[in-house]
Amino acid sequence: MRVAVYFCRVGFMSMVLGAAGLFGILAAPAAQPILHYSFDAGTTTGASGTTVADLGIGGNNGTITGGALAVVPGVFDEAVEFQMNVNASGRYINVGVPLLSTTDSSQPYTIAAWIQTTAGGGILTQYDSTSQRFGVENRASGDGKPQWWTNSITRAMANSATMDGQWYHVAFVKDVSQAITIYVNGINDTDPAVGTKSHPQVFANANTLIGTYNGSILNFVGKMDEVQVFDQALSATQIKGLLWNNSAASQHPALRLDFGGDYTGVDGPQVVQDGWREMSNSATVRGNVTEVFNYGAHMVTVAVEGQQVSGDQAPSWQNRAPASQGAYRIDHPVGDVANDFVFTGAGGTTSVTLSDLPAGTHYVRTYHHDSRTDYGTVNVHVSDANDTDRLVAYRQEITTGGRKTTSPASGNSAPGIIGTVPFVVVSDGSGNVVVKVTTGDSYTHLSGLEITDSLPAGLKVDFGLTGSNTQVGFQPFGHSSDSHSLPQSHWFFSDAGNYGSVEVGYRTSTAGISPRDRGAMSSPGGLSDLARDFRAASNDLLLDLGQLRKGTYSITTYHHDRDNQWGSIGVGVSDADGTRLNVVPGLTHTTGPNADPASGTFQVRSNGLAPVRVALTGGTLILNGFEVERIDAPPGPPEPLKIFLVAGQSNGDGRGNPADLLADLQSPQGVPIFHNGRWHGLQPGLTDANHPGLFGPEITFGRDVAEALAGENVALVKYAWGGTNLAIDWNPDTPGAHYSAFLNAVQQALGNVGPDYLPEIAGMIWMQGESDTGILERAENYEANLTNFIQSVRTDLDAPDMPFVIGQILDYPTYTYSDLVRAAQENVAAADRMVALVRTDDLPVIPNNANHYNAAGQMELGSRFATAVLTVPEPTSAGMLLSIGLAAALLAGRGSRRHGRE
Repeated sequence: MRVAVYFCRVGFMSMVLGAAGLFGILAAPAAQPILHYSFDAGTTTGASGTTVADLGIGGNNGTITGGALAVVPGVFDEAVEFQMNVNASGRYINVGVPLLSTTDSSQPYTIAAWIQTTAGGGILTQYDSTSQRFGVENRASGDGKPQWWTNSITRAMANSATMDGQWYHVAFVKDVSQAITIYVNGINDTDPAVGTKSHPQVFANANTLIGTYNGSILNFVGKMDEVQVFDQALSATQIKGLLWNNSAASQHPALRLDFGGDYTGVDGPQVVQDGWREMSNSATVRGNVTEVFNYGAHMVTVAVEGQQVSGDQAPSWQNRAPASQGAYRIDHPVGDVANDFVFTGAGGTTSVTLSDLPAGTHYVRTYHHDSRTDYGTVNVHVSDANDTDRLVAYRQEITTGGRKTTSPASGNSAPGIIGTVPFVVVSDGSGNVVVKVTTGDSYTHLSGLEITDSLPAGLKVDFGLTGSNTQVGFQPFGHSSDSHSLPQSHWFFSDAGNYGSVEVGYRTSTAGISPRDRGAMSSPGGLSDLARDFRAASNDLLLDLGQLRKGTYSITTYHHDRDNQWGSIGVGVSDADGTRLNVVPGLTHTTGPNADPASGTFQVRSNGLAPVRVALTGGTLILNGFEVERIDAPPGPPEPLKIFLVAGQSNGDGRGNPADLLADLQSPQGVPIFHNGRWHGLQPGLTDANHPGLFGPEITFGRDVAEALAGENVALVKYAWGGTNLAIDWNPDTPGAHYSAFLNAVQQALGNVGPDYLPEIAGMIWMQGESDTGILERAENYEANLTNFIQSVRTDLDAPDMPFVIGQILDYPTYTYSDLVRAAQENVAAADRMVALVRTDDLPVIPNNANHYNAAGQMELGSRFATAVLTVPEPTSAGMLLSIGLAAALLAGRGSRRHGRE
């Protein structure tokens, strides 16, 4: 549904710029700054006594005084952070000359900067102890509002408070009449009731300073970006242009919105993720909200609205976990974006409409997490220039969990992992792009939204503590705690990933992880910031790269600790080519304050679905960061992908012990399998939540099918659950929970195959029936129920000719009416030429647990399923007999190698 009416929130950013206004801004007369400190890579080192390059026409490089200034992510690329106390010996930048006139009181000028602070302080001054004349500041004693002082007199003050930790663009303009104006975020925000609105004085004959009053008081505390000074009074249109005044703005625009309630209550005020912009409802808990944000060289209108089935329902804006509530905060690289959210009630829809989005392709991620409550799943839809209501995520899990000190249960809902959906939208530059979040289980839920139109080539990730310096050109994977045992996962924009994103996850097999920041060092190769931050672990450190597009990649990992020598490690890989391969043996860590980090470079292949796993082994394991670069041509048109379904109860889920598997079956294989909401490499442990860590027939079924169909793309989708019956749980007509969950899993898998494939359902294996043998009525109805089940699956998945293979249950004495169920299975197979039966009476079972096949039995069962699914339908011609013979030949003789029968 396209949203035609917006409920506008009044404020200094609530204006809407149409096309004419936008072109007016871009066509404004050019103004050359006499000073421009961008603080971007290559212009600032951050070290005490070094210079900040002046990109303006004055060429006045600044000297950093009083200590190092941290280089941090800014509005455009990098910014600097002033970290000293407001009234102490400060850190500041000395421009080296007096920029502003010391003789002409009518000199026009403009002073502008992006600031982010909670403590205020001087932005730019020109002071001496005699004249005491200075410039502009964000003064804490003035209600946290930008103001203009000279000789201890407030000349002008803004209406808007800017000391809430958000980024604001502030500009101070004086014209030839000595009239002064303060702009905040491109809008004239001068308070008419405060000050004289004029500046008749000249400035002191002293060097201009950035970030302080006089070096010891009113020091600026916070971040500053894009400081610019002009020797003319810029117009209102030109001031708006400064919002986008960075060459990177038109090349790499990004919009990151953190949704949440901006009110004081039990949960406290909203905590906004660093580097993100707040979109909130500050007046009430509920309400539709519209705001305008800069996105590169454009102003985009964002409208958030809610609707329920029973009628319109404004969305609810929630604050979940401010810093004071540590028990509910989440430790994650995206941090506070996961603590606040907006939702519409049960059965509802939360719509985010993006207006004036520039024409072209844009890469979007939505985030879904609640630190306290498990709300189940949501569906995400998109309406854009190409499609109407296109489903991009089916039943995406709303993850839950706050800060924990123990390892979480396996699965997506582990604390520290954020539910996120990456997708692509296309804008024609005139219509709206609408992102709709609908309920999958109970409530809609949206924590944040991130959008960009340009992706970095490859992927470079720097590990470390949140707030530590990030190596130039790398993306930070930070953590707020220096010790934890939680697996972590985060998505990074990259042209190497499906839908423009790669998921990076890490964990250890048994031990905790210690994110570190080792402090300053230098590296001859220029990797200083990368080598000083790292994560340490013992035992295996497993790094998973998910959603890499299909192809071949070069990976380089870095291993260095400035203070300690930790010995050597080995690097292994499990990728699309199969089981784990050692690629870098005996790699020795480097150490010292003046050394390059040790590195290992190797190649991997991705199938575009299953994660590529990199495993570090040895003693203490250091991983500073890594780089991924494609080394072959990008994928061409999408290729067919044959998907086989695995379903049933406990013997379909599997009770096999992985310790009894051959080594090459214990680590992830190249065959992708979708289980529990995400793609994996085929491996043990993909069983139901009540029986974690085991394996079922999929282990050999997937490998045998893939080898028999060599040259074709093969994947599995598994949903099986122990103790379930066909009469109720799997019955499409009752509607049983497990039938619905099975369909959901398949549809979610189909919606997440990425741009490299065209999926098709190629067959299904079914190992179930034991739970229907205890009640006579269920056993007698099994034939009708199974016939209905097969037909329903084919209809619901739009696969009318899907081959279906039944695993016949054991004739075990405790199965009271097993003879009826076994006969029903034979009858269903005999009645449908697209259905086959696999017999299992000779398969070995677990000692003292004769209801379940042991590891050898599961491996053989999987191979029998593979043979059967490839020989359905029944032969009706010589050509089909030939194809069946070929499939049988491909499978013949492989059992002894894979099943350990030698």
